[in-house]
Amino acid sequence: MVFEDGTVDRTWRGPPEYKFLTTPVPPHQEFIDGVLTRDVIIDPIRGTRVRIYIPETDKTKLALMVHFHACDDAYSALLWLQNLARGESAQPWLQTHADFERIFLIGDSTGGNLVHQVAARAGKDGLEPVRLAGGIMLHPGLPEGSNKDHPITCPMGAAAPPLTEEGLPAMLLVVAEMDLLKDSELDYHEAMKKAGKEIELLINQGMEHSFYLNKIAVDNDQVTAARFEQLISEIINFMNRH
Repeated sequence: MVFEDGTVDRTWRGPPEYKFLTTPVPPHQEFIDGVLTRDVIIDPIRGTRVRIYIPETDKTKLALMVHFHACDDAYSALLWLQNLARGESAQPWLQTHADFERIFLIGDSTGGNLVHQVAARAGKDGLEPVRLAGGIMLHPGLPEGSNKDHPITCPMGAAAPPLTEEGLPAMLLVVAEMDLLKDSELDYHEAMKKAGKEIELLINQGMEHSFYLNKIAVDNDQVTAARFEQLISEIINFMNRH
């Protein structure tokens, strides 16, 4: 609950069985439900931290998915991965299990826009031997205070660099049918196709913005659950193809 003075009351008032959604989960270095985790500081000056998730699998090398919240933090993560791939720093978990030539960026809402921006920046700078294999944009959103012509809000607009000049990886664009942002998201899809970029489109039929974050609906509504399963399946298929 947000009050007029800007203060926030985060007291959970929903069903008690879902209170865990608001409770931070500490990392665990033993497998729980097939996953172990570790928190790592990647930029001591800024205090930038990432959480690494390693699935329990027989495969020796796995595609690496980077899910991020903010632009500079996201690019710092890519530079950190580049250092690991070059052997200039050490993180045995990733160096043992991750394929640095199959890195995927993923973000939802505003993070979806950042997938494009970070991928474009990486395409200009070059991150060898790291390779971006793809980007997954989930219901891309709008940054606060910008208008429809802002280059981050509208990377296909006149104020943004031409898409034809951007070194972008393959993209999976996910659009919710009932999302108020749907039209601009579809405009982005068309602009990417016209620019000759590889982009796939998945429309979540009957769903609203970021529906997959509503665990109560995912757990209790058959339609939402089916759309969630389809989303996960399409992301896996996209990654397997790239």
